[in-house]
Amino acid sequence: MEDHDVPGAAGLFEQALCNGLAVIVEARWPGSEVDSKGRVKSAKVLLEVIAAEEARAGRIGPVLALEEPGAAPPVVGECIPYWDESESEPAVHVEIAVLREALRATAPRRHGKLSEKPLEVKHIDSLAKLDTHPALNSLHGEYGELSVAKEQVRDLWRRHQAENYLGMLSEAEIGRRVLAAQDLLPFDPKDRLISLGLQECPICDQESLLVEHLDDFGIGIGAGTCFVCGYYRSEAVVDEAAWQFTWLNRWKYE
Repeated sequence: MEDHDVPGAAGLFEQALCNGLAVIVEARWPGSEVDSKGRVKSAKVLLEVIAAEEARAGRIGPVLALEEPGAAPPVVGECIPYWDESESEPAVHVEIAVLREALRATAPRRHGKLSEKPLEVKHIDSLAKLDTHPALNSLHGEYGELSVAKEQVRDLWRRHQAENYLGMLSEAEIGRRVLAAQDLLPFDPKDRLISLGLQECPICDQESLLVEHLDDFGIGIGAGTCFVCGYYRSEAVVDEAAWQFTWLNRWKYE
């Protein structure tokens, strides 16, 4: 995703686009992905196939949302809360105009010529959107794991910084800040009751982390900043912690 301007990126982009479009076309209009000799059509031709087939159905535009025909509604059964609710498959957004622009940018480079248009991030994003098709649906897991790994590294750095800062504080100063953290909450008892409040900080073990957001799984883990040591617990970190908690305790819902 981040290496769209490295040597060979144009060829890799075209190959990935061609493969993705071929899978989508074969799943939606079997046989239309190959020519008369049984060879997979080029990405440019596959885009024309999609545009033509959608035009026959009365759908024309720079972005086409391909929905699976006759898709059955999701089955609602016993599910783990916030965990495995059934969801319908999202439509696959094929950004015809953007992908055609990308091919105009990559074609000269693939043949060893200079291109007036560079391969841009929006082109890569349009390619990635094809992965929502059920026949593909592989990239999001990889990107998700990479995002989690990067956030874990950032969190380790934030923890290290907070631990170093905490080591410079005296016991008296820590106690003063714990008391002062209460002043961050609403003065009115009614408002304080409905506020997200303070939670225990995992670095200094004080109830001084001012919560700004709760995890999306409903576990109640708060994201925010500690008034004592300055540790910032991000939304991504609390969601990952809640996800792990839900998985480890899933037997309670069975």
